[in-house]
Amino acid sequence: MTFLILFCNFHIISLPILLNMSVSTKISVSSLINVPETMLIPLYLKAKETREKGIIRDDKSVEIAAEIDYDFSKIARDWKTQIGVVVRTYLFDKMLASLAEKYKDLVVVNLGAGLDTRQERFSDLIWYQLDLPESMAIRNHFFQDENVIAKSVFDFSWIDDIKENNHIVFIAEGVFMYFSEAEVKSIFLEISKRFADSYLLFNTIHVSAVGKKHASVNTDKAPMKWGIVSAKEIEEWDTGWQISEEVYPLDYYKSRWGWMRLLNLVPSFKKGYMIALMHI
Repeated sequence: MTFLILFCNFHIISLPILLNMSVSTKISVSSLINVPETMLIPLYLKAKETREKGIIRDDKSVEIAAEIDYDFSKIARDWKTQIGVVVRTYLFDKMLASLAEKYKDLVVVNLGAGLDTRQERFSDLIWYQLDLPESMAIRNHFFQDENVIAKSVFDFSWIDDIKENNHIVFIAEGVFMYFSEAEVKSIFLEISKRFADSYLLFNTIHVSAVGKKHASVNTDKAPMKWGIVSAKEIEEWDTGWQISEEVYPLDYYKSRWGWMRLLNLVPSFKKGYMIALMHI
């Protein structure tokens, strides 16, 4: 009888322990504050679009979003940002594919890499992933990147970490709007000093959105600082960069934009929200 009691007690005590062992622990992202926290927005919206079998398919984002400890409910309701993110993703992929076809030795430097999954779709290219240390610490949970640069984009010592000198495309997706014009200009200038026959692929917002509130972004902590009316403004910086291609997301998947497609009727507004490929 004593043996039976001891055996039963052992299992009563052990059951919660066994249950806890079977529950996976999600990854905390509490270290991400201000601008770095915004990297969770495109991650979640690409995952949501994938689950809804929409414009893009990004299974890696679905996997990552499911493993992160974060309240995505506010982002989930933001349909305007969702269509903007997924069309932007589609167009960045399309433009990168064209460059990869043109240059068989193309190298990609991902400025503000965050939890971007594009290297999964272009695994035959050489990639450098650049972002702040706290962002890269989160990224390292999910990727085994070969070339990791845990630095600010404004710590231009990262340029010395790039082994190649030409046929490079620097990608800045959802990045530049959080910096001032002077800061963005400094990035263009420093890259142009070192690299030749290379590209910068990035998106912009219209100047009217600068300083405004945003449904998914806490603009008190991550204000949007830089917008344009036309890509010509960037050429006029005289940093050596010339427009190679510019596309306008509002021209794609028009039925998904809802009432926002009416903005397509205002050329100056449409050109402010663009994806540009510039060449040095």
